[in-house]
Amino acid sequence: MFERKYKVFKAVAKNKSFTAGANELYVTQPAVSKLIKELEIELGLILINRKKYGDFLTEEGKFLYEYICDIEEKNDVFIRRLKEKKNTIRIGTTKTIGSYYIIDKIGMLKKENEDLSIHMIVENTTEILKKLEEGQLDIAIVEGDIDSNRYDSAVLYRDLLSLYCSCENELRSREDLSYVDIVKNNLIMREKGSGTRDTIFKTLKKHDIDILESDIFMEISDIEGIKKLVMNNFGVAYLSDLMINDNEKEKIVQVKSFDIKCDRSFTMIWKDETFKKYSEMLKDY
Repeated sequence: MFERKYKVFKAVAKNKSFTAGANELYVTQPAVSKLIKELEIELGLILINRKKYGDFLTEEGKFLYEYICDIEEKNDVFIRRLKEKKNTIRIGTTKTIGSYYIIDKIGMLKKENEDLSIHMIVENTTEILKKLEEGQLDIAIVEGDIDSNRYDSAVLYRDLLSLYCSCENELRSREDLSYVDIVKNNLIMREKGSGTRDTIFKTLKKHDIDILESDIFMEISDIEGIKKLVMNNFGVAYLSDLMINDNEKEKIVQVKSFDIKCDRSFTMIWKDETFKKYSEMLKDY
């Protein structure tokens, strides 16, 4: 993809040595030195520090090396995708969506499209969006607010988060609860970077409630772990109604007297228009 002199520069920069770079490319050191010098003249920049002290690469050399590595990596990804014989889709979902909402729909998508190769990962919102930006995902399905200026998107589902406690917790029968009462009963929260956490913080903020770090009894990234702690009366937490199955309703209940509920959307986002069609498919299942 790059001219030979750029490949030579990369080898020398990676090894921090003219000799090691030459050995890697099976050429003579004088030939390497000549090509590097030609490249510096062509660019009008000093790329390698030839003094006996300081970094091997100049700032300009470091920038060029990182640029070459970045371009080659992206090119490798592009070529690999072109060579894939099957129609492939890489999906990333957040933990709530991946565990409780989308999995059956993904199964239906595969069942009706047997030639479609599906790769799915489940992480928190921050990590999923990062992977979408880096081109590691084709589609992201996340919770909460989406920047419509940055992504194409489609809302798949409207979800509701309610405060839950154990059936043994006194909060289930108390009236006129305040936020202080909730904190006293051990508020359990998802980790930073979670879309669920962000939705809860923003919703309570609209009701003039600022959640402090000291208000949080425990932070857990595992949703089932949070639910189990609540059921065993170790604390209270905001949970999606999707998470509670019929058997668990005997152990866990909504705190109805604290009626601040968190409304959020499950939104599919993409950067390549060719993946838009899957939003309608997933909605229909």
